[in-house]
Amino acid sequence: MDELSEQAKKAKVLVAQPNYTNSFSSEVHVNHLECAVEWTRAGMWPMVQEAYERGLADAHIPEAEREDLDVEQQLLYNFQIVGRTFVHFARTQMADVAVKGGYSHILWFDDDALISPEYLPKMIDHDVDVVIAPYPMRRPAYEIGVLRSTAYRCNACEWYGYLLWDYETEKVVVLDTMPDPEGMEEETGPVACPPNDDEVFCPSCNSKDLWRDFHNHKAYRNLSALHNLDQGMMSVDGGGTHAMLIKTEVLTDRRGVVGGPAAMPPEVQEIIDTLKNNLTSSQIKKYDHYLGDLPDETSTFYEENQQGKPYFLMPKRGTEDMYWCYRARRKGVEIWCDTDMFAPHLGFAPVITKGFRVKSEEDRYQLNGNGSKREVQLTELQDDNGAIRRPVLQQSKVGNLV
Repeated sequence: MDELSEQAKKAKVLVAQPNYTNSFSSEVHVNHLECAVEWTRAGMWPMVQEAYERGLADAHIPEAEREDLDVEQQLLYNFQIVGRTFVHFARTQMADVAVKGGYSHILWFDDDALISPEYLPKMIDHDVDVVIAPYPMRRPAYEIGVLRSTAYRCNACEWYGYLLWDYETEKVVVLDTMPDPEGMEEETGPVACPPNDDEVFCPSCNSKDLWRDFHNHKAYRNLSALHNLDQGMMSVDGGGTHAMLIKTEVLTDRRGVVGGPAAMPPEVQEIIDTLKNNLTSSQIKKYDHYLGDLPDETSTFYEENQQGKPYFLMPKRGTEDMYWCYRARRKGVEIWCDTDMFAPHLGFAPVITKGFRVKSEEDRYQLNGNGSKREVQLTELQDDNGAIRRPVLQQSKVGNLV
């Protein structure tokens, strides 16, 4: 590992791991040991060393190192594992510990994730609100569990539409609408992934000044291992907490959003305003208690947690981490993906690596006799419950990052 930067040396990181089964696989346990050993060698100290320095505990620090230990100039970290608790409850508990414990960062590090030890200081050095290491899902076709909207509005000419990188033609295609068949589970349209930043443009006026509509969930696409990875830092709209670093201040501070389209879709805000303007304060309290609270994105995560809306919630459909990302985006939090990283996933293969996903994408098409490409099905269809893990967008899988 490289020498720690001055910024990394000032960090105090809670390595947070929900672990419902109260057990770890041998692969994950070895990875934990590797990270702890390499972090300590690089000058990153477990919190027990800080306790020794304060005279609170015997941390068994070698005598020769005690005089040189300055906890104000060392990256400090602490593992916290919460077991036998539903994942959104566990994440809320750990977020609360990070806020109350004065941690600068939370490294969400799932109990089926494998990471390179060097990722932690690199993530800190990015100095962004949220940064995700891309990872594959556990099931075929091992899609990347990081998503980005393909819906854009041009700030120059008001054009609105969809920009996608099409696997078959290997170029950016433009759609004015995203088909949404009534009563169908999956979306239609090209088998595609998000375009990279240098491929985003307005087809109407060629402007590069576009706003990405993260409210439009049916436009979300998984990043591609072949097209989107190894591109450096990329702005995204959500992903799993498989290997995700967040600044703790994201939970406690405001990011300047006080309303408008960036905080809430106008048509949804109109409904909220109608309710607020026509209900008394007593009725609003009853509404919040029995039906679910009226969204107020001017509140911080901490303020919402104090008012009874936890840091993490399990949505009606999807997963707690993707829903947290959407709530964060509405509060003005920027979410990034370091596409040069990759965090393998302990799965049914049994460990899903980057190579698994690359192979899945390479095998997506086979050549016909005339040399044209023919799409192949990556998973079987089951008549009793519909399509499973097909290489097309399904609105339901926007939050389905298992």
